Amino acid sequence: DRKSGSRRSQFVSTGDRVNISKNEFEEKIREALLNAERHINVPKLLSDAVCEHGELEPSAQSPDYEYKPSKKSEPISCPEDDKETEFCASSNASRVSEVNRLWSVIALKHFLRERSDVRQALDDCLLTCSPCIRGAKWEKKVRACNEFAHWVSLSLSDRENEGNANANFYALHNEVTRAKACTSGSCFYRTESLASIGPLLLEKSFYTDESSLYGKKLYGHENNPSPLLDILHQTYAMHATGKATLWVTSLLELAGLNKVTKALMLYNKNIAEIEIKYAMGTVSKNELLAFMRNSVTLWTTTSCPAVTRALLSPYILTPYSP
Repeated sequence: DRKSGSRRSQFVSTGDRVNISKNEFEEKIREALLNAERHINVPKLLSDAVCEHGELEPSAQSPDYEYKPSKKSEPISCPEDDKETEFCASSNASRVSEVNRLWSVIALKHFLRERSDVRQALDDCLLTCSPCIRGAKWEKKVRACNEFAHWVSLSLSDRENEGNANANFYALHNEVTRAKACTSGSCFYRTESLASIGPLLLEKSFYTDESSLYGKKLYGHENNPSPLLDILHQTYAMHATGKATLWVTSLLELAGLNKVTKALMLYNKNIAEIEIKYAMGTVSKNELLAFMRNSVTLWTTTSCPAVTRALLSPYILTPYSP
């Protein structure tokens, strides 16, 4: 009859059985196309120019690590670098104290380079003070923080027996996703390792006097931004193996993990799969997919094929209940 015929039209026959709705079938086709799309080659077009002027690629810890600055262009100067700011002058003693405290912890560990090299890198990374995110002082911070992160032999996993076979990543300010990530496997920002020393240090505040109720962060974005946390996060990503999972509750959080995602997808050759878990009801899957497609297009056309994977790590998007 018309009613039953109408109902049958809502389903697609596979073989002799009707077992999947038309909407489900179309969704599976879309997923299959996306999976094919995610196995993307890194094109070798214009590779010489990209390799010569491309950005600094992330890498794992190594005694052979040498910082290689980007040759895109000459560093843009920053007027605030011309003289020491009031914040930098008044907070210097606090920064020295924090660096000495940090050194007392890591000095007990094994170094991948000469002890004096590591100490110099630490000092240049965290004692250099400037509100700029470009210019000579910022470049000095980036160089030194990279050297420090790659030359100190501290664990990058909070699960020594598992290593980083199931690494989890999340927006570091989000305590909810942090809880989910850190109960699902190895995660950044745990234990007293290289991956946690940075965040602990970067949360320290400076008080102008004992009567001050509110302090200013020693490495806050407004007065003295530091690249150390981003560098540690990317280094952690380069030590991950197997499956990696990203936890996000918004498009903004995925954008904030862009460098980590790029390290996992484009540079880490030990990653087999990436799962992006997104909170249902708080973010659109289509928006996340569009962002990932745009990111992949940018990465594959502006990165040096000589140091990247031949194929990007495949990724899937999976909803979870927040």
